[in-house]
Amino acid sequence: MTDTPSNLFGEREPVAHAQILRILDELERELPDVPTLDSGLKKRTLKQLLERSRSMSERLANFARMVDPATHHDVYDPSHPEAAADLVARKLTEQNRHLLSTLRPFWGSGVYALYYNGAHPAYERISRREVPIYVGKADPEKSKATDSREQGQKLIARLREHVKSIQAAERYADANPDSGTFPIRVSEFECRYLVLASAYAGAVEAALIRYYQPVWNKEMKVCIGLGKHGDAAETRSNSRSDWDTLHPGRNWATRTENVPNRRSPEQIQSDIIKHLAEYPDFVLVPPT
Repeated sequence: MTDTPSNLFGEREPVAHAQILRILDELERELPDVPTLDSGLKKRTLKQLLERSRSMSERLANFARMVDPATHHDVYDPSHPEAAADLVARKLTEQNRHLLSTLRPFWGSGVYALYYNGAHPAYERISRREVPIYVGKADPEKSKATDSREQGQKLIARLREHVKSIQAAERYADANPDSGTFPIRVSEFECRYLVLASAYAGAVEAALIRYYQPVWNKEMKVCIGLGKHGDAAETRSNSRSDWDTLHPGRNWATRTENVPNRRSPEQIQSDIIKHLAEYPDFVLVPPT
């Protein structure tokens, strides 16, 4: 056997089968003789012992897989919270897309995704595709709501907040044609939404962000700010958000006391293009 660990916890080098067996025999002899740990050990010492033990355990498990002639596969557990969130996130992507500007009132809280279909140069790579520009959630009015009416009209309220933000940016660009601001328009946006049992929204939102890395979500640190509800009077000296710098128009974000963003609109747009350029082709599936 070649290219096998000569020391299970050290460097890799060619080693004989007999040498591996000697290492395992030594471990087998020594481990049962480990004395009861002194309860007076310092926390730092216990932490080091735990980390080393876990590392050795992982190495042994990997070694066992390597010498096993049968292939090992990870067990998919649909009851695991992340797996369940992934399944529900996929359910959202199966919903119909609706024009953001024509939504009618409905009951319910849950998760949603926004899609861009316009010509803004920053978003060319995802325009008219199945990649959301932003995903979010709306929590219910009652934490233990059992139906959509008890949840309240939370999803539609959140979506309408985004409509108002985009409309403000649209009006600003139209009213200031010499500002160099490329307009985004409400008519260019679609959405999907899923009314969801109250406890799942956060995990599903996280799953969508993890998979799509939407450029307007704060977790990406590229174009933060769409989800802001407004600055209170005592915080208006905050730095203007990336979103409000590239898409100005919201009154509370364009006050003179609002500190300009450290990045210019041109730099933010460049960072967006760079972020979207890293998207793998498999997520850039055109809508059917």
